[in-house]
Amino acid sequence: MKIIHLNKNSSFPKTGHELQETAKKLEADGQKEQAIVAYRRMIKKNYQKELAYQRIMILLRNLGEYKQELEVIDQAIEDFKGIYSKRNTISNKKAIATSKKLMKSMGILNHPEEYPEPLARWITRRETLKKKIGSRKKN
Repeated sequence: MKIIHLNKNSSFPKTGHELQETAKKLEADGQKEQAIVAYRRMIKKNYQKELAYQRIMILLRNLGEYKQELEVIDQAIEDFKGIYSKRNTISNKKAIATSKKLMKSMGILNHPEEYPEPLARWITRRETLKKKIGSRKKN
C-alpha cells in the first residue's frame, strides 16, 4: 500500500517553473505578499535563486519593509558566498596569498568589487539600506 503525503496547500504550484510563473502573475496582480511567498518557495527548491532573491528585495522595498529587506539581503549574501566559495576554490595556496596581498596593497580587499555578481550589487544595496534605516531612526 502506497502512502500519499498531501501538501497543506496542494493548489500551490510544485515545480520551480510553475512557482516562477505564479509569482510573476501574483506580482502583476498587485498581490505582493503572496508573490513573496512564491519567490521564497523558489529559493527553497533551488530554482532561479538570484531572480527570487532580487524580486523579494524589490517587493519588500516597495512595501516599505526595510528591516525585512535587510534580512533577505543578508540571507542572499550568505547563500551566494557559500555557492561561490565552493565553485571558486584555487588549489594553489601561493597564488591565493599573493592575490590577497596585492588586493590589500591596492586597498580593495573586502570591497564589493572583489565579489562576483550578484554579490557585489547586494553588498552595495545592503550598505545603502543600512544608511536609509539609520536616517529614518534619526527622524
